[in-house]
Amino acid sequence: MKTILPPHLKPSQKVEDPATILEEAREICKGTQNGSFVTPGSKYNNCFAMAQPQVSNKPLRYFVINPITASQVAKDFSGLVVINPRILEKDKSSKVMSLEGCMSYPFRPEKKVKRYAKIKVTYSVIEDLKNPKVVHVESREIKDFTAFVCLHELEHLDGKSIFTN
Repeated sequence: MKTILPPHLKPSQKVEDPATILEEAREICKGTQNGSFVTPGSKYNNCFAMAQPQVSNKPLRYFVINPITASQVAKDFSGLVVINPRILEKDKSSKVMSLEGCMSYPFRPEKKVKRYAKIKVTYSVIEDLKNPKVVHVESREIKDFTAFVCLHELEHLDGKSIFTN
C-alpha cells in the first residue's frame, strides 16, 4: 500500500508509455476510493484526485481522479487517469477564490487560493482502468470545480503545492 509522501520540490517526468503506469494508477485509484491514503487523525477523509508524485519517489506527470467523490471531474476529463496534462490557455477574467485542502498536509486547515475558473488543457487519458485499451489525446476547455482540481493537481506535478507557492 502506498502512503502520502512529503511534496516533491522538482517537476515530475513526462509519461512516455502509458502502459507502464497502469498497475500504479490502479493502486492510486483504489487508494482514493477506500481511504487508504488518509493519515490517521487527518482532517481529510477522502480526496477528489491524487497526483502520482504524492505517493511515489519517482514522480511522473499524471494524476488519478476518484470516480466516487469526483465523478463529474472524471466525466469532464472523459476518464480516470490524466496523463501529461499541460495548460494551453487561462481565462484571466475567470479568477476566483477557492477554499482548498491538501492530502499532503493532513493537519493543516483549508487555504484560500486564487484559481482560474476556466482553462484550456491538453492531455492524454485512460478512460477505464479495468479494460485500458485506448488512450485518447485530447484538448479541452474545463471550468469551475474541474478546473480547480486540475490546477491543484498540476501544482503537485510541477513540484509545488498550495502551501509552498
